[in-house]
Amino acid sequence: MPAPSGRCTFVHPPALPGSPHSTRMLELANTRWIGLALILIDLVALATIWLSERHSTKAKLVWTAMVVVLPVLGALSWVVLGREPRRP
Repeated sequence: MPAPSGRCTFVHPPALPGSPHSTRMLELANTRWIGLALILIDLVALATIWLSERHSTKAKLVWTAMVVVLPVLGALSWVVLGREPRRP
């Protein structure tokens, strides 16, 4: 038997696959990834809005307001309606 080191260590057992703790942790992890993905999509939309050469500053401000106020819908409508067509 090893000599006591003076420190008390306790190892938490892993959560069982069906337990409420493991399910809650997975839900939180998924929520974080979804939130990060939405933020990234909005940032890309804002960058492409301001890098666009086709739109005036006034139009860029309107698109920016849409993306900020309605993050998912604003970014999606920018991709569908506002982006410049790709050059061949």
